[in-house]
This record gives sequence, structure tokens and C-alpha cells, in this order.
Amino acid sequence: MKTVVYLLIATVLFSCKQRPEEIPHYLRKDNFTVLRVIIKNDSNQILMIGGKDWWGMPYVNLSKRQFLKEAIDSMAVEHGIEIENIEFRGQFCFKYDYKPNMTFRNYYVAHYKSGEIKVPKNTLEDEFEKIEWVDEGEAIERNGNTGIKEITRHILNNPDEVWGGSFMVSHTEDDHPTTMVESFYPLFQSRHKK
Repeated sequence: MKTVVYLLIATVLFSCKQRPEEIPHYLRKDNFTVLRVIIKNDSNQILMIGGKDWWGMPYVNLSKRQFLKEAIDSMAVEHGIEIENIEFRGQFCFKYDYKPNMTFRNYYVAHYKSGEIKVPKNTLEDEFEKIEWVDEGEAIERNGNTGIKEITRHILNNPDEVWGGSFMVSHTEDDHPTTMVESFYPLFQSRHKK
């Protein structure tokens, strides 16, 4: 009888264990990486996705067993497009004063190649409702998170360097104020910079 009870408990515990890709980012306790891609078209517009009360650039939480390019290409397909000329532009650290983990945010810039944009399917992370091409200045300002806004502005204004920096994210009732704790610093600078 004891053996049956132990097996039953073990089965219940095992079936309740979730894989990281099945846990929303705001509930995760482990560190993880987010790949965010600034996708530009020939008109120098940036692709933006949005939900009920937020806007941002396409991203993927790197929690599945994928290579970086594989994850970025899969994300582009979810948005109905194909991209090219993917360039790494920065790695940033986000710590939180309200939870134990941190995230690395890797930023890339890519060029739209083809396809018709579409709203990606909803995930555990976000409810997607809209997608559109937006002029660069407006795209920067639409980002709700101060850290993401500043990173995007810095990357677009300094295209010949790869950047690093760190941010602290707080939590209030309706917002997540973000403060830079390590100023932007170059991780790589092109030898061809003019």
C-alpha cells in the first residue's frame, strides 16, 4: 500500500512540473534570455506589435531548445515575414526588485525581406492584438518600458557599435518603472566607423 501511495505522489508531482516555456515570464524564478529584434523596412519604418494597452518590437523568450538564428527566424514567421541582414547590437541585463531572477536582453537589428505582416498568435506571455509599421521616432516613443525605449534609441543612434548596460525594474500597482544602473558602454566598435 505504501508503495502505491508513493508512486501516486511521485506521479502527481512529476505531472505538475512545468517546462520553462510553459511558465509566463512574470512567474519564472530562473534567469532567462529575451531576443528583441528591431525590424526595419525600406521606408525606414520599424515593425511594432501591440496588445490592449502596450506596444513593443517583436521578441522571443529563449526558453525552447533553439539556436539564436532559429529562434529569430521562427519569431519572424509568427509575424508573417521573412527577415535578412540580422546583426547583433547589444546585450543588456534587467534585474527586478520584486522577484529573484534577472533577464538578459539581446538586441538585434534586421531588415524586412518579404511577407505580409500578421498579428502573431497569443502566448502565455502576451495577448497580441495589433501589428503595424511605424516611423522610427514614433516607434521609439511607443515602447512603454523606459529601458526598452532608451536601448532602442541608443542602438538606432549609434549603429556601428554593440552595446551593453544594466537596468533595475520596479513594480508599482499599474507600472514597471525602469532605472538605468549601468550606463551604456560599447562591447564592440566597428573599425570602419567614420
